[in-house]
Amino acid sequence: MFQVTCNCSINLRIDYRTIGLCMTILIHPTAEVSSQAKIGENTSIWHQSQVREGVQIGQNCILGKGVYIDTGVTIGNNVKIQNYFSIYHGVTIEDGVFIGLMFASPTIFVRGQLTQMAH
Repeated sequence: MFQVTCNCSINLRIDYRTIGLCMTILIHPTAEVSSQAKIGENTSIWHQSQVREGVQIGQNCILGKGVYIDTGVTIGNNVKIQNYFSIYHGVTIEDGVFIGLMFASPTIFVRGQLTQMAH
C-alpha cells in the first residue's frame, strides 16, 4: 500500500491500496508505485510510470505516461509532468510547475513562472 493524505475517517481497501472516500487518486494498472511513496489527493499517475520509495507527491498532480520519479523526490501541489520525463534523486519541484516538451520557443518553467533560456 502507499500512503495518502486525507481528512476522512472512512477508508476503503481497493486493489491493495488504502484510499479515503473523500479523495480521488488514479493510478493506472501498469504504473508501479512504491508502498513507501506518499501521494496527495486528486493526483493521477498514468501508464507505465514508476514512483520509487520515499517520494512525496502533492495534491492535484498529473504524471503522464512513462514518467520516472526516483527516490527522495518531492513534488509540490498542482504539478504536471508530461510523458517520459525522469526526475532524479533529491530533486524538489515546487507548486504549480509544468514540465514538458514541445514549446514553440526555448523556454522553461521555474517555480510556476515562464523563463527564457539563454541561447
